[in-house]
Amino acid sequence: MLKSEPAKINSWTGSLVWRGVHVLFGVLLAVSAHTATYYVDSSVSSSGNGQSWTTAWKSLSNITGVSAGDTVFISGGPSGTSQTYSVSNWSPPSGSASGSITYQIGQDSAHNGNAIFTGSGNFFSGAPNYVTFSGQVGNDTAQHFTLTGYSGILGGNTYFTVNNFRFAYVSATLTVTYNCFWFYGGSGIEIDHNYLNAVSGSGGNGGNDVFCQFSVMAGGTWDAGAKVHNNTVLIPRWSAGQNGYDFIQCNGSGISMYSNVLLSVVGTYNGGQHGDGVQALGGTSYLKVFNNVISNMPSSAVFFDCYGGNVTYSYVYNNTILLPGNNDFGIFGGPDSGGPTTGTLNNCVVANNLFVGSGAGSVTMEWAGPGQGVAFTPGLFYVCNNVFYNGGTWSYSFNSGGQQVIADNPTGVSSSDFVNASAGNFNLTSGATDLIGKGTNLSSFFTIDAAGNSRPGLPAAWDIGAYKYGTNSGGSSNSLPTVSAISVNASDINQSQAGLQIYGGTVVSFSATAANALTYQWSYTVNGGSAVVFQSGSGAVPAVNFNFGTNTIGNTYVWTISVSNTQGSAQSQLTLNVVSPPVPSSSLTFAAQSGSISSPFVLGTNGTTIYVYQPIQTVGINGNGIATYNFTITNAGNYEVQALVNAPNDAANSMYVNVDGVPQDPGMTWDVLTTSGFEERLVSWRGNGTDTANQFVPWIFPLTNGVHQILFYGREANIELAGFSILPAPPTPAPPVIITQ
Repeated sequence: MLKSEPAKINSWTGSLVWRGVHVLFGVLLAVSAHTATYYVDSSVSSSGNGQSWTTAWKSLSNITGVSAGDTVFISGGPSGTSQTYSVSNWSPPSGSASGSITYQIGQDSAHNGNAIFTGSGNFFSGAPNYVTFSGQVGNDTAQHFTLTGYSGILGGNTYFTVNNFRFAYVSATLTVTYNCFWFYGGSGIEIDHNYLNAVSGSGGNGGNDVFCQFSVMAGGTWDAGAKVHNNTVLIPRWSAGQNGYDFIQCNGSGISMYSNVLLSVVGTYNGGQHGDGVQALGGTSYLKVFNNVISNMPSSAVFFDCYGGNVTYSYVYNNTILLPGNNDFGIFGGPDSGGPTTGTLNNCVVANNLFVGSGAGSVTMEWAGPGQGVAFTPGLFYVCNNVFYNGGTWSYSFNSGGQQVIADNPTGVSSSDFVNASAGNFNLTSGATDLIGKGTNLSSFFTIDAAGNSRPGLPAAWDIGAYKYGTNSGGSSNSLPTVSAISVNASDINQSQAGLQIYGGTVVSFSATAANALTYQWSYTVNGGSAVVFQSGSGAVPAVNFNFGTNTIGNTYVWTISVSNTQGSAQSQLTLNVVSPPVPSSSLTFAAQSGSISSPFVLGTNGTTIYVYQPIQTVGINGNGIATYNFTITNAGNYEVQALVNAPNDAANSMYVNVDGVPQDPGMTWDVLTTSGFEERLVSWRGNGTDTANQFVPWIFPLTNGVHQILFYGREANIELAGFSILPAPPTPAPPVIITQ
């Protein structure tokens, strides 16, 4: 059969099918031919063709020739470091309906640090259609893109019609003068997993300050217009009065806001807007606001405005809403003052929200009440299963007509219904008999609680409130946050001096723990300069790594961890000085080829540099290459080892090291921060740490007078050792810890 002629397709139909296959194959080839990967790296000496890290473009303005489906990786420097890019009003090349163009942080450990973008005005200019801008590395949740100095991201006094645009995993500190985002038309927009801090505002264009404005979106159904989710957003307001930003203002279709933490905080704002979490103007439809924490909005968490038209198919559920004081609203319904005197809410649901008041005078929910002096006409409308805790009342004044289901909205709920309400844990206790199984079943509208747990289907009664009983849910803290002192994995090489002293070339892991915190921010200053935000977000405080390269010698850093919640903030600081390593003695400096080398270790060369490496991986102390070097100590004391190594990536950056004994696995693993070519690194030990944060940095060897032997055991393939020096440690180091099996 392999040598026979294929069957001929003689029929008219068969010919069309055959030609169709060829056309389809050609289309697939055309699409795949245009899919490529490019690179931007501000550390290169001059801009190249962008086709590799060594020939990378130097700035975003150098990007050219990219097409639909392409990916552009942007370097943040090695893991734990950062690189800076100056850019304002950037117009990224856009994709098309055949594919988006993705602009993303570098994914390998030599380029997945933090890319910091500095500028003024808007970050973007024009409409970035079919564009993804993401600071995510792998599947982690940290933001590896940082924006600083801007007044907006895609907004200001100009609106944009944008389709298929995603903005994700970005930390931004902004001085918003009007809109941060302003979309007029378009669909397929996603803003997710960002930390956005509007530190001030100026009330531009009449003071109508809005963080995200979605006007006349063309989604047409649920989720199709825009999804705003998993963001932490801080919005400023005056310390008194009702002025502040709206987070989202919309009169479009298909907008969903979920799983966000939205905090209104006292700042330097001096504009004139009234401060709503979500303001739904007339023309809003297919709106979902769910599973959010919305705190201290100076007017309303959600405002069904109906200004300029009707609001239809809009659901608000499973939100935790914390109120700042008297005369402030959790949810308000009614036409805006100065607007039409009537409006219509039709096919709308407000259900299973948790309202946390600030005392007996709180007003948590009101529908066309005396504050507006008008009434509006609802159509099909549900207000069910909402919980009012720590004060709060609600009222309504509907015109006749329509169908309203208003049921199971208890006020005056006791703290004993919750596991720990004062600490923000609103899980239901077994004693919450007034809430468990006492609610209206709304499974035709939604089927989850605020933690994503499934609620029962028909006909079972629901639990009232945001969280169902018997699951691990959560809440928002009502107590002040606290944060521990900052811990590091690096030894203090001079304890007689204030602060922490480390050698240049050391990678330090910073960690801290917090209680009652919703948000965190790691930042640092250098020699008393401006603060640099290194990483921020919500949830538990993660450890962060920073490479204090030899170019940082002589600098003083002050590292700060700040945490906040709806009640306030807390911080801890650590001062760190970077000093030069001691100059090694010539008698204690060794070239790689000067020792005893056993297979699978072999010698290689790179120009004039001779190095030892093994071409295979041997994890564990079995079958390793061994490089052994004898040396003599004439002054007993504590010593460190500084090696010249090439560790090109995280699959080739570890070996075992010990003095006067076989290394132990895994405690005596030396995990090397990846290098660009051969660089000096101090030997560390993993101990009880991880491959990215060794426990002992550097490891200090206590050595007696006499002959000793240092042993390097191979582990990962292709990490290259060119030589090393044995250095005297400072006279007062932290005492060494002996690792035992």
